[in-house]
Amino acid sequence: MVTTTEFVKKPIRLVLIALLVALTALLTGTYVYYLSAIDNISDRVYHQLSAVAWTRTNLIETWRKERMADVWTLATEPLISKQLVNLAEGRADQVDKTNILESLEVAIKAYSYSEGLILNRESQPLISTGSDPVPLNAVEENAIQESLETGLPKLSDLYRNSKGQVFMAAVAPFSNSRGEPSGVVLLRIDAQEKLYPMMESWPTPNDTVESALCRRDGDEVVVLTNVRRKEGTGMSLRMSMSQTHLPVVQAVSGNVGMYQGYDIRGVDVLADLRSIPGSRWFMVTKTDMPDIIAEARSRSATIALLGVLSLIILGGALAYVSRRRESHLYQELYQSEKLQREAEEGFRTTLYSIGDAVITTDRGGFIKQMNPVAQRLTGWPEQEAVGKLLEDVFQIINEVSREPVGTPVERVMRTGKLVGLANHTLLICRDGSERPIADSAAPITEMDGSVSGVVLVFRDQTDERAALQRLRDNQQRLTIIADHIYDWEYWLDDDNRMEFCSPSCKRLTGYSPEEFIDDPQLVRDIIHPDDIELYDRHVSQATSVPGVYECDYRIIARDGKIVWLSHCC
Repeated sequence: MVTTTEFVKKPIRLVLIALLVALTALLTGTYVYYLSAIDNISDRVYHQLSAVAWTRTNLIETWRKERMADVWTLATEPLISKQLVNLAEGRADQVDKTNILESLEVAIKAYSYSEGLILNRESQPLISTGSDPVPLNAVEENAIQESLETGLPKLSDLYRNSKGQVFMAAVAPFSNSRGEPSGVVLLRIDAQEKLYPMMESWPTPNDTVESALCRRDGDEVVVLTNVRRKEGTGMSLRMSMSQTHLPVVQAVSGNVGMYQGYDIRGVDVLADLRSIPGSRWFMVTKTDMPDIIAEARSRSATIALLGVLSLIILGGALAYVSRRRESHLYQELYQSEKLQREAEEGFRTTLYSIGDAVITTDRGGFIKQMNPVAQRLTGWPEQEAVGKLLEDVFQIINEVSREPVGTPVERVMRTGKLVGLANHTLLICRDGSERPIADSAAPITEMDGSVSGVVLVFRDQTDERAALQRLRDNQQRLTIIADHIYDWEYWLDDDNRMEFCSPSCKRLTGYSPEEFIDDPQLVRDIIHPDDIELYDRHVSQATSVPGVYECDYRIIARDGKIVWLSHCC
């Protein structure tokens, strides 16, 4: 207010110079804002792209796992698997083909697959749900070979069949009683119906935003999904790896995160690059940079227009102020006092409604204000406590030594910094009762930085301590249960190291829990040599395909005794 009043007393020439400087600053600031807006909008748009890409990546990863789980469940179902082995090994008289076919058709209908096949080790079809099964594609044959070699389910890559349709296959082996794969179950997936829709929807209307899956094929990049608004382009677009400005080339080269380059249209784009876990696929989510630049220009034009209007209004306001400066000054002073009163009232309202106890003092340590919580905890009404030294109202002692603890006012006044009380502090209430508290004290500073007083904030810890004691009691109960459990239970972390081992292991193995925790290999070392392969296969199956798995195997206890265990994981 004072600055404005004195400014209007200057000659009109200074006013014109100030307006010219303001206009120059406005134009400069608008340009700087324009550059900053491009960066800010790019960051915002990238975060949106990244969020959508992350969601779709997880969705596709989950979808792939579900497809492998479907075919694995079908191949390992005990009753069906036994018949599949008999069929693949030429024991047709022991096979109910109708039952197998019905199981295939149920799985296809339930999970919306296009076709199901049962094949032997030589990839020769034994049963098909189609009246005229489509011959195997080279991509499917590679997936079948990998599944037979690893003994695990496998998803093939995308391929175009003879009719130009894009498909992929889920393959899982079924094994005989010797654990040798006898053949495979193959479920075909129509990518155009099941995979592509996950890539084409977008949460907000935008003509330039799209996501695409791609993979490397030798010296080329193949776009696996449709280009937006162009049906049938999946698996047909190929780009050379030498076109390093393309986001898809950067993605298959191992780059991840934000990338700005040019797409196949020659348009500058902002893209998010990431890989699909467990596959050779990569996802590129992009939008056109001209859209971002257009938004930045629109914002800058709006800012510039508002700035010019502001300068015009400011010039008129200065002319008006020059004529009405005294009246305006009085009005501003009145408004300033009103705002100050409102601020004080707001501070008082906040102080008296806060959930913690609050006491304020002057620089001498005399109480100025107490909120209702502080009055309740200390037992002192505010009207009686105001003007008293803080030590007379806020009496605290050490819970262990019972020695008085000084208030932190002097230390806060000396250092000008936040001070907290030590743990185990008790507040002596006015009626002599005691409460455990936690508190802190902070300086009240003036505009010039000087300390004019102290604000003390504290809370009752009675309920917190009771809750903590209940937690300790519950932990003790859980420990007692774990120590007396009959079965041998142990937990492994991601590095196959034991986090917990129940004491019952001593009864079964002769080894203590500490020995198993110190030596993670000991669990495997005590397994009977003839059962090592069974154990490894059981663990591999449990870690690769979700589910609950059990197997029985033998261990050699410390005393040399052979013990049979039933293992569940």
